[in-house]
Amino acid sequence: MKRELSKAAAMRSTYAITSVLLFLVAPVFGQIPDTFSNLKVLPADISKQELVSTMRSFAMGLGVRCEFCHVGEPGQPLSSFDFASDEKSAKQTARTMMEMVQQINSGYLSKISGHSASLQVSCVTCHRKQSKPSMLENIIAVTAEEVSTEAAIQKYRDLREKYYGGFSYDFSDGVLNDAAQILLETKNYEGAIALLKLNLEFYPENVASYYFLGEAYATDGNKELAIQNFERVLSLQPNNRRAKNRIEALKQ
Repeated sequence: MKRELSKAAAMRSTYAITSVLLFLVAPVFGQIPDTFSNLKVLPADISKQELVSTMRSFAMGLGVRCEFCHVGEPGQPLSSFDFASDEKSAKQTARTMMEMVQQINSGYLSKISGHSASLQVSCVTCHRKQSKPSMLENIIAVTAEEVSTEAAIQKYRDLREKYYGGFSYDFSDGVLNDAAQILLETKNYEGAIALLKLNLEFYPENVASYYFLGEAYATDGNKELAIQNFERVLSLQPNNRRAKNRIEALKQ
């Protein structure tokens, strides 16, 4: 009975999603040609309805519009687009990604014990509405290294303002710590310290941030501030042995 209910729920979900997609794509039907050419991954006999729904799912998954892959001008009718053209490299990249997704779903996932056929990867699985998916800690660290610490901090604030609550980026309490660790590895102590302080602005009792601040200050030669931050760790976690050891070592 439970399995039957699950199947029924899944079917209702599928019908609901399909209905929404059909509602969304209906206005563009008149702008799309009735026959298609230069299809190299999608089946040659794909219906107009299925093609438009597929393309829209790609666009929504990457947070882009048709002109990202196809030759055409933003804001212009789709009837003016040259969909058959291979001029844009993004289109070939899309084909490669489509083939990869097909191989994952039809080949690799089926080899996993207990895998359900209803669970499949798609563009949005990795892209999360980003045209070029990247982890937030990498974005922040690279910005700090290639532009400036101030630019990295502003980048984080801007992304948090725009995307917080969604799933494009991870704004949990460990991400800026990870970005700071990347900077510490390149001996960018000033940048690492700034990112750790930024994290404490949003997560004021993050033990890891205080610990890494202690390490950053210690490595940079500021024993006093290092000890202060390790002591802050102990105020939050009195039994933190690592912080105790670091304080003892710094006081010798």
